Amino acid sequence: MTDFGRRGVELLKEIVNCDYDNVSPYNEELIRLVLNEVQEHHHQTQKILSEQLSDRDGVVSTQQWQDNMAAAVSLTVHLQSISRNKKLLLSYMMLRSSRLQHVRWSHRTLPAHVASNCSPQEVEVYRAYDRLLSKYMSKSEGIGLDLTLDTRPPKDISIEVKVVKEAGEMLFSFGRACLIPGLLLYLPADEAEPLIKSGVVEPVERRDYV
Repeated sequence: MTDFGRRGVELLKEIVNCDYDNVSPYNEELIRLVLNEVQEHHHQTQKILSEQLSDRDGVVSTQQWQDNMAAAVSLTVHLQSISRNKKLLLSYMMLRSSRLQHVRWSHRTLPAHVASNCSPQEVEVYRAYDRLLSKYMSKSEGIGLDLTLDTRPPKDISIEVKVVKEAGEMLFSFGRACLIPGLLLYLPADEAEPLIKSGVVEPVERRDYV
């Protein structure tokens, strides 16, 4: 007989114990075993019901279940096992989808090491979410603001930064500036953060931009 949800628990543990910026390898084989277990419980459920059905009206009466408590308990166990396995599978899929959304916000693109752990369908889910989020943040169709730059409100609208990597001349909202190492600048937060993340500048007053 089946292990009554053990494989489903193992499946869920894989994604729960995985690093939050990644997903565990898509375990198609274990998913198949969980689905097979659901089918086995369903088969046993149908078998018990067929044995208990009244020949007269096709309905199992309360008295029949009371007269055969072993069958009633067995039926309940199988039904609960089906429900538990379905919940574990749905939780597994939901957590993986949530992780992929987090990756979109923190990395902007799908890293190769994450994509290699995804099923083809999950890659499509990521792409669909990427298109939806990009459209929402676009200037032409959305709010015109990149919400992924920093998920926490800045203390100031401008940030003092120091150039640590030469990047040549760049255009900012206040005009042009030539970024050479050692140069100190006050930049709007939304213009400074992409440069901070790329390592061109670093904040003079330290804060976490990762």
